[in-house]
Amino acid sequence: MIADNGSELLVPAAADRVVSFAHVAAAIRRRWRPVVGLAATAMILGVLLGVAVPKSHSATSSLFLQFPAGSDPGRAMATDLTLLQTRAVAAAAEKGLGLKGPPESFRSLYRGKILSDAVLQVTAVGPSSDIAVRRTIAVDKAFLAFRKSVYDQQLGLVVAVLNAQQTGLQTRVAEVTREIENFNTAPAGTVLDD
Repeated sequence: MIADNGSELLVPAAADRVVSFAHVAAAIRRRWRPVVGLAATAMILGVLLGVAVPKSHSATSSLFLQFPAGSDPGRAMATDLTLLQTRAVAAAAEKGLGLKGPPESFRSLYRGKILSDAVLQVTAVGPSSDIAVRRTIAVDKAFLAFRKSVYDQQLGLVVAVLNAQQTGLQTRVAEVTREIENFNTAPAGTVLDD
């Protein structure tokens, strides 16, 4: 910008804008109270945040799961992930740890992740690494037990249906066998009733 009297630019020359260490140190000495106050405030906030927001630890396990022959592993893994997040698994894990509380709040302390068509990862958090590991183990045991009971129940239904079919077939075989015996023992020329 040019002044009205035609003098040089109002912006100082480049040599005047160079700041030396002595200049910065002098500026800090003049304003030492705000600098020290800001540093003390930042330190106090850091300590308070460290105490108020405790560090969370996590533990992770990987479960290798097998499925019945003929099942779709992708769908089965999605089902198992859903089973992991059920209230029943959370309640059983809490019981295994000797805790009492709503299973919904315990359920928020762990999560599952599908790693492949046969591997499910379980991660639990806790205030210490020991507690996180114990929670992970408890969730693993509760999940596997619940999964076994679900598969046993499904298998029981299949077995019951197959047993009913087998009984029906055995009854029919017995009827056909009697008809064959009646046919073989009947005198020649006798008409058998249906």
